[in-house]
Amino acid sequence: MEPRTQLVRREETGILTPEEIKARLDRVRQVMKTVMREGEHYGIIPGCKKPSLYKAGAEILNVTFRLSARVAQHEDLSTEDEIKHRFRVEVYDPKTEVIWGDGLGECSSDEQKYKWRETLCPEEWEQAPEDRRRLKYKKRWDRSAQQYVIEAVQQIRTELADVANTVLKLGHKRAYVHATIQATAASDIFTQDLEDIPPENLGDEEGSPAKPKPGPRGGGFISEPQRKRPFALLYKGATDDKDRTTRTDSLKAFMDGIGIQSTTEIPKGSYELICGKAEEIAGA
Repeated sequence: MEPRTQLVRREETGILTPEEIKARLDRVRQVMKTVMREGEHYGIIPGCKKPSLYKAGAEILNVTFRLSARVAQHEDLSTEDEIKHRFRVEVYDPKTEVIWGDGLGECSSDEQKYKWRETLCPEEWEQAPEDRRRLKYKKRWDRSAQQYVIEAVQQIRTELADVANTVLKLGHKRAYVHATIQATAASDIFTQDLEDIPPENLGDEEGSPAKPKPGPRGGGFISEPQRKRPFALLYKGATDDKDRTTRTDSLKAFMDGIGIQSTTEIPKGSYELICGKAEEIAGA
């Protein structure tokens, strides 16, 4: 499907004055300060100048400006050995049909955080075919030595069915957030998807590699504010304490299945996978 060429431009319906543009950006900052919560609507990535906008935060921005979103294009690019989806989302004014934002997003099960998982035991590694397992070298914070060490971790390929729904939703989320940032002119305030980038690839303000925080979380675990986001997604729409408990047990069982025993030790590479699973459980 070819992208739409009849996009309605803002210039055809009235040009915003500098004062209106400033007021719009001030409104975004005000909403961020008074309504949004770090870890649920946006995240602070060490070494980055701007916070990363989450889908929940993008939804708030669209409500603020009374905008709606729709999928303009969806391509299922999956193969026998890969789940892959590409989306194009439009953010528009439902009254005038003027399109304010046009965002693209894609997700694939071949992304490292979805393609591989750590083994639960030596037997699982030994039983896996050679082309479905690997040694992954990563940096870990050694609490006793108070320094980083390099260790080899045994990993096997993730079953496609386990990540199929997460990949689908994340592809849509990326397009949705992209379109929202464009529609609300919020790129001066927010960026997106930086939570997917390994910390060693992020630069500080001078452009040098970001320096990890000292302590146990500096070795690759998510931050304290990030820990709150999966549960905010998990409990969305929960009816009572019993419902919350059932959802919690389902998420814990999933985490146990991929070798994560505690929410205090969720690897950064598994962050979006956990959030996607939390959304899936909440929507079941």
